Amino acid sequence: MAVAVFACGSALAFPTLYTDIDLYGQYVSTGQPLSGTFNISAGDGTGLAGYKPETQQVTSASAQFVIRDETFLDGEERFVISLSDSTWNGNAFAAFLNVDLGSAGTLLLQLSDDGEIAYTVSASKGDFILVSATLEALADKRVAVPDSGTTLALLGLGLVGVGALRRRHA
Repeated sequence: MAVAVFACGSALAFPTLYTDIDLYGQYVSTGQPLSGTFNISAGDGTGLAGYKPETQQVTSASAQFVIRDETFLDGEERFVISLSDSTWNGNAFAAFLNVDLGSAGTLLLQLSDDGEIAYTVSASKGDFILVSATLEALADKRVAVPDSGTTLALLGLGLVGVGALRRRHA
């Protein structure tokens, strides 16, 4: 479920925060990975619009995975989390893995393209519970850059105006 948490319609350009929370409480064991997709483009179902790649650009993002050992105290579990081609490893005793997608890089570019990024959580040893997976992304309005034809036309128009002013004063 994607949620547009903050949006401002004033003349100032404030970034919009989008959040996608996947609640699982699902058991993950060795050889049985759990896959999902963060999607900030979908909206939240209550009228708040989702991320629009044609008019917005993701500027930063982070993901959080909450993992809990189902038996606690034994600490024998190991997890692997994959987002596209990037992976993180850890111990599942009671883990809160925060993954900063940063302000540049292939993960952020992939998220910026369509508002989606796939993930997989797997156990490299033992078993555990994936409590939740959360993605938060900040997006700004895309700024249109004029093409060279428009730039040259504006420059030419300015030169014509300067020429007209010189003739008038001469």
